[in-house]
Amino acid sequence: HEALNNWGNNLGNLAKTKKGVEAEELYKLAFEKFKSAIEIKPDLHEALNNWGNNLGNLAKTKEGVEAEELYKLAFEKYKSAIEYGGSSYNLACLFALNGLKDKALEYLEISLSQKEIDILFVEKDDDWVDYLKDPDFIRLLKKY
Repeated sequence: HEALNNWGNNLGNLAKTKKGVEAEELYKLAFEKFKSAIEIKPDLHEALNNWGNNLGNLAKTKEGVEAEELYKLAFEKYKSAIEYGGSSYNLACLFALNGLKDKALEYLEISLSQKEIDILFVEKDDDWVDYLKDPDFIRLLKKY
């Protein structure tokens, strides 16, 4: 399961260096590796989280319904990862990127309260760029 998870990650990293069909095929291969890892170890939150990351990366290259469907799948993978003890941070970021502020801040607070992530990292993370001047976001960061 660990080798499959790592293999999936490396395929996803390679996909980020490609464009179009070539990138999409690499992402699909990565998804197969994550799926195989989960079949071996269903509670492998790392693989679920990585699968969500790669779904989100592919979604960023798409538009409209196709992007929405990929983001929906990414949400599902992140939620499953959390159920098995994974971090809430990536789910918070995905909500932020999709303009779902209340959910983004809710999961960011969970992540900060459980010390899953450092405030300095959050402030530098591009996923939060649209929130840097938001009073609710600033208030939440000051709380921690």
